[in-house]
Amino acid sequence: MNEPWGIAGPDFLRIYVVAFAFALLFALAVRIMVRAGSADSRAASGAIGPGQLSLDELAYLAGGPRRVVETAVARLIDREKVRPSRKGTVRVVEGSTATDPIDQAVLADIQRNRERSIGLLVDKVGRGDVVRKLGESLARKGLLVGEDAARARWGVLPLTVLFVVGGARWTNGLAEGRPIGWLTLALVVTAVVTVLLYRKSVPDRTYAAERLLTEARGTRSARQVNDAAVLYGGAAGVVGVVALSGLAAHPDTELASALESQKQAIAANNSGSSGCGSGSSSGGGSSCGSSGGGGCGGGGGCGG
Repeated sequence: MNEPWGIAGPDFLRIYVVAFAFALLFALAVRIMVRAGSADSRAASGAIGPGQLSLDELAYLAGGPRRVVETAVARLIDREKVRPSRKGTVRVVEGSTATDPIDQAVLADIQRNRERSIGLLVDKVGRGDVVRKLGESLARKGLLVGEDAARARWGVLPLTVLFVVGGARWTNGLAEGRPIGWLTLALVVTAVVTVLLYRKSVPDRTYAAERLLTEARGTRSARQVNDAAVLYGGAAGVVGVVALSGLAAHPDTELASALESQKQAIAANNSGSSGCGSGSSSGGGSSCGSSGGGGCGGGGGCGG
């Protein structure tokens, strides 16, 4: 019998292995290039030094949209515009206003609900336009991957083509009764690696953002600073601690523990009820699911 495509089985397998190595390197290189950013974004991020990021931008890099809202809550509490309670809720101090757009969004959400669960407040405002625009701004500065993350998925295309070619050879070998054991193993490895790389998300932060965060944190964790102050770009104090480590690191232990308990309760409700997921919000009481009862948190129901 003639060898299919004029290539002997062992030779085809060797070619396949070499092609797999190059295809894997290509997929990894695409992911690296996405995190490195374009030439313009690299130039922009290289021009950003310590102190040129706002505390909200730093918070976004450290913990994403939710951390931005936590930082705003800490700032409003520190300025006595919002009053926290031991049960993990907040109220707006009468007459309080703000000029910062994120602070305004936080105050507006609390005022709509009179008293707002911090966990639900962070979830709702974190998905709002004002926080999304902050993320888009960081992407333009070359500090967040942003929409370019989708490009990383195309990096597996050579692996996919290789799998198709190998599959055609495997089908031919099976039909002609040729040994296909090693090729079967190679195809399984290719399929597993392709799926894993396709499904594995690219980290949100670019390499430039990682460097800035490392510089912001310095050699000490925000939790280890004796006076609970983090100096970065002239911003210091409790708000800096929260920006880098979240409200759970707030020096007010009652507030921090209340938030942690609330997060655990919300997580338990989310796992036990389909109506209280963080991805959707509804103001109606019936949307909290049959198992949650009143367990969807205070204030605005299921995150509305």
